[in-house]
Amino acid sequence: MSNEVWIKVTELGFRRHSANVYLVIKRYKRKKGYGLYEKTKNYNGYWSGRKIGEFKTLEELLAYLRAGNTFWHVNVKDVEKELEKAGWR
Repeated sequence: MSNEVWIKVTELGFRRHSANVYLVIKRYKRKKGYGLYEKTKNYNGYWSGRKIGEFKTLEELLAYLRAGNTFWHVNVKDVEKELEKAGWR
């Protein structure tokens, strides 16, 4: 079982100048809790990212996503499907 789940949020740009944006949910190994990150793969192949927040439970993280606090619109049902596919739920 992996400690990261990647959810594709959107595609930016057109053809060769496109970029993909992912939300990454990471389960910490050495401490309890989860981290939420935004990762972007740019058209030139470089990755950029930022940390959005830390949460004590998975339910807190899902409530944060339901509230629409992120810049990208995220369908929470898609997130739950990816979590089930990864064996987290």
